[in-house]
Amino acid sequence: MFSFNISRIVEAYKLVRRMFGRYKKQITILAVLGFVSGLLEAIGVNALIPLFSFFVEGDSRLGGDFLAKYIRDFFAFFHLPFTLPALLIFISALFLMKAALSLYFNYVRSSIRLEYERATMSELYKETLYADWPYLSRQKIGHLETVIMTNVRMSSRLLESIARHVGVITELSMYLVVALTISKTVTIMTLGLGAFIFLIFKPLLYKVRSMSKKTEELNREVSRHVNESIGGMKVIKALGSEDSFIKISNSNFNIYRHLQMRTAVINNFMITFIQPISVVFMCVVVAFAYYRTSYNLGALAAIVYLIQKMFAHIQSLQSFIQIVNNDIPYVQGILEYKDKASKFNEIQEKSGGRSFSFKDRLSFENISFTYETGSTVLDNISFEIKRGTTVGFIGKSGSGKTTIFDLVLRLLKPTSGVIKIDGADVQGINIPSWRNRIAYVPQDAFLLNDTIYNNIVFYNENVSKEDVERAAKLAHLDEFVSEMKDGYDTVVGERGVRLSGGQRQRIAIARALARRPEILLLDEATSALDVESEAYVQEAIKELKGKITILIIAHRLGTVANSDLLMVIDKGRIIESGKPADLLKDKETYYGRVYNIRN
Repeated sequence: MFSFNISRIVEAYKLVRRMFGRYKKQITILAVLGFVSGLLEAIGVNALIPLFSFFVEGDSRLGGDFLAKYIRDFFAFFHLPFTLPALLIFISALFLMKAALSLYFNYVRSSIRLEYERATMSELYKETLYADWPYLSRQKIGHLETVIMTNVRMSSRLLESIARHVGVITELSMYLVVALTISKTVTIMTLGLGAFIFLIFKPLLYKVRSMSKKTEELNREVSRHVNESIGGMKVIKALGSEDSFIKISNSNFNIYRHLQMRTAVINNFMITFIQPISVVFMCVVVAFAYYRTSYNLGALAAIVYLIQKMFAHIQSLQSFIQIVNNDIPYVQGILEYKDKASKFNEIQEKSGGRSFSFKDRLSFENISFTYETGSTVLDNISFEIKRGTTVGFIGKSGSGKTTIFDLVLRLLKPTSGVIKIDGADVQGINIPSWRNRIAYVPQDAFLLNDTIYNNIVFYNENVSKEDVERAAKLAHLDEFVSEMKDGYDTVVGERGVRLSGGQRQRIAIARALARRPEILLLDEATSALDVESEAYVQEAIKELKGKITILIIAHRLGTVANSDLLMVIDKGRIIESGKPADLLKDKETYYGRVYNIRN
C-alpha cells in the first residue's frame, strides 16, 4: 500500500512538473515571500507574550520563550522604551508588513495563473491548427473547446493552488518552529493529530480523484453532443428528433450532476469536520495548560493562536490535496491532447523546403492511397496536368476524386508514389508557400459570422480591396452585394445562415479567386448554385481558362464540358481520360453513357 501511494505521488509530481515547470522561478519567489510573511507573523505572535507580561507581576512572566526575550532585547539594542504603547506599535507594524507581503504574494500568484491560462490556451490552439488533416479528421466535435475552456481553467486552479500553498507550507514551517520553542509537547500533539486526519480521509481523496476523471471525460462528451446538435439543428427540427436529443443531453446532465454532488459532499465533509476537531483539541490544550503551573497567560495565548493557525493551514493543505486529486485528470487531459497533436504536427514541413514554383506541369506518378482502416481509395494512378489547363474529374461517389484533391492540397500524403511539380517532388516545397498558391472551394462553404468582405479576405493580408471586388465580379457576387443595404459590410450570420446556399457558395468562390491562385480546385463547388448562378460561374471559369490551372470535380456534366482534359475515376483508378468531345464519340464510355442519360 505504501509503495502504491509513493507511485501516485511520483506520478502527480511528474505531471505537475511537466505542466508547470516553467513557473518554478515565480513559485520560488512565492516561497520566499511566504517564509518572510510567516516569520513576521511568528514574531508578532511571540510579541503577545511580553505584551501579556504587562498584566502579570514578576520577571517570570515571559514564560521562558527565547523569541519573546529577543523581542525585549531588540528594544534594548535600539534604545527603545519597552512600554505597552511601543510594543503595541511594534506588533501592529509587523502585521501591516505581513499584510503588504500577502498582497504582493496574491498579485504574483494571480499573474502566474493568468499567464498560464493565456500561454496554454494559445499553445493548444496552435498545436491543433498545425496538426495534419488525418489527425484532425479523427477528432470529435467540441473536443478542443472542452480542453481549452474547461481543462485549462481547472488546471490553472491547480497551479494557483500550488503557488498559494507554497506560502502556506513555509508559513506553517515557521509556526511549527515558534510553537516548538513554546511547547514541544503541544506542537508534537498537533502534528500527530494532523497526520491522523490525513490518514482517516485518505480513501475519500482517492474517491474524489476517480470521480474527477469521470467528470473530465463527461465534459468532453457533453461538449461534443452540444456542438453536434447546434451544427445539425435544422436537420434535427426537420426530422422532429428534438425529444431524442433532449433525452440524451438530460442523461448526460444527470450523470454530471450526480458526479458533482458526490464530489461536493465528500469535499465538504472533509473540510467541515476539521474545524470542530481543532476546537476540541484547543480545549484539551487549555485544560492541559491550566493544570501546568509553568504556563503563563502570554505563552498560553501564543500557543492557542499558533494551534489555530496551524489547524487552519492543515485544513488548507487538506483542501489542496482535494484540489490535486480533483484537477490532476484535467492536467492529464491537456497533456494527452497536446502530445497527440504534437505527434502529427506539420511544423517541420511548414518551416523548411523551397518556395512554390509552377512553370510547366503537375504530375501524379504511380500514386496509391490507403486509409489506416485498410481501405484503398486510390490504386496506382498516374496522370499529368499542364500548366494553364482545365481538368475535370467525374465518377461515382466514393471513387477517390476528393482524395486526389486532398493529395494536391497536401492534406494527405500518398501511401506510395510521388507527386511532382515541374519534375520535382512537392514534398520539398514548404507547406505555407504551397497552399498560398492553391485555392480550394469545397462543396459546403465555410463562412465566418462576419461581413461579406472579411469572409472573402479571410485573414489574408495580401488580398486588397481591388482583389475582393474583382473576385466578387468573377463569382457573380457583385450584383447581390450591391442590393444589400450594408454592401460588403453585411454580416452573414453564423455559418452564413442569413444567406441562401447559392450566395454562400459564391462568397466561397470569390474568396478563392481573390487570392489570385495558380491552381484552383473546385470540389462540387457549383452543386449548390441555381442554374443561372452556375452559368455565371462557368463563364468565370472560361475567362480564367489558360490563365490559371483549374481542377474541377463535378456531377453536373455542364461544369466540366469545356475542360481541356476529362478523367473518369472508378474504384480508385482512372478508367477513361481525354477531351470531353472525344469521349462523347464513343457511346460506350462512362462519360458518353451518363451524358446521353442526362440529355
